[in-house]
Amino acid sequence: MTSRPTRVVCSIIASMDIRARQGLKGTKLLYAGPGTVHRWIEVVEEKGIRQMRFGRNGGWQGALDLARPERPVFPYQRAFTALVEAHEPIRAFLAIGVGSGTSLHHVRRLHPEAALHGVEIDETVLALGIEFFQAPSHREADYWIGDGVQFVSSPHAATYDLIFVDAYLKASIYQPCLAPETVSCLARVTSSRGTVVYNLIASGYRSAYLREFLDVMRPSFPVLLDLPVGLPLTAQNRLFIATRDEELAARLRQMCMRAGPSDLERVSWSLRLSAL
Repeated sequence: MTSRPTRVVCSIIASMDIRARQGLKGTKLLYAGPGTVHRWIEVVEEKGIRQMRFGRNGGWQGALDLARPERPVFPYQRAFTALVEAHEPIRAFLAIGVGSGTSLHHVRRLHPEAALHGVEIDETVLALGIEFFQAPSHREADYWIGDGVQFVSSPHAATYDLIFVDAYLKASIYQPCLAPETVSCLARVTSSRGTVVYNLIASGYRSAYLREFLDVMRPSFPVLLDLPVGLPLTAQNRLFIATRDEELAARLRQMCMRAGPSDLERVSWSLRLSAL
């Protein structure tokens, strides 16, 4: 295991000359430069939304609404936050893929006693997540730089009540996260009523590699759930939820239904949540 605890200095030196430079359409470029793994990373602020992406034309990997910091920008992060709210008390949480730190922030907000662990493959991403977004500081969370798949098979991993796998490269999930050997390691470090959640981008589970992934998950987790949060019949973000808590689905549905007309998005999740 090459991962190690890191104490990254959050003031980034690279590309400081472009920090706070104004774009042609009111876009503020806060950071642009190479990462330790990713070839290019940008942090951009426009119309009150701050976002991080990998590559000059890559998809957005993390975002923060400066006016409403407690409301995640992306629907899948809002859905994950609802699940965190419905979950039994979380004593320890692991984020595989820290990014902008949104998941760690909301677990800390909703379960303040939880121990927070984060694994991020790119040291620059972690530093940017702390400096510009909501990733907790090094006083509030323990971080490791390295491969999250290797981390869960190492002695550094604890036993977790909740694990969130949101490890994306420029355009796709880090494929080793879906490997059978990774599933067995996740099962080993998940508590007796714990939950593993994946952020997937897919139209369903018809592909061979996702079917195999589900088949490997079933023996270790009695409840498998799907929560799509994008447009139906498209390759959309969806939360794949594997849990040992057989009441989690019912609690999540009830909590979303209670939102009522004030939050129709949550009401829709109660209808879209399904067993696999």
